[in-house]
Amino acid sequence: VNVHQKCHSLPTQISRETEILNYRKDGTPFWNDLTISAALDEDGNISHFTSVSRDATERRKIDESLRISAAAFESQEGIFVTDIRSVILRINKAFSDMTGYTAAEAIGQTPKLFSSGRHDKSFYDAMSQSIYTHGMWQGEIWNRRKNGEVFPEAITITTVKNEAGEPTHYVANFIDISARKSAEDAIKTLA
Repeated sequence: VNVHQKCHSLPTQISRETEILNYRKDGTPFWNDLTISAALDEDGNISHFTSVSRDATERRKIDESLRISAAAFESQEGIFVTDIRSVILRINKAFSDMTGYTAAEAIGQTPKLFSSGRHDKSFYDAMSQSIYTHGMWQGEIWNRRKNGEVFPEAITITTVKNEAGEPTHYVANFIDISARKSAEDAIKTLA
């Protein structure tokens, strides 16, 4: 661009942002967020350009990680995330498909929402102790769908911890094992 060119002949955008791939001296690639702006003098002429460049490599890695996490979250397994008080913060589509509860109905509730009543306090105490001691619990549990139907799940509950090692969230992944339980019952009957 000719620095003496009048402002009215410039494109309407006199600032441009882009992301470009650069290479370090050692040949390793890195991404740059680059903003170039034209500074105008009082007559509307371009007096100089200013550019700001930031290494965007880490942000791109975080974005990629978030995209992968989002895809994994929408898996075939039912997933729900709670805070440390067991309040449901997020569910996926498979959760809704298996339980019948929508996000609006489940978020803000605790997993007691779908409790079947088939397990006693000692069952839940042992589950809590395993989560506290080992950071996870894995097993089978009977839960209740929104329509009242009780069904078996294979479930894994995992603790999410912060940098200090303190629990911040719990993630539960589960699958409906009704078909498997029916097959096991049929085998027992045949035996």
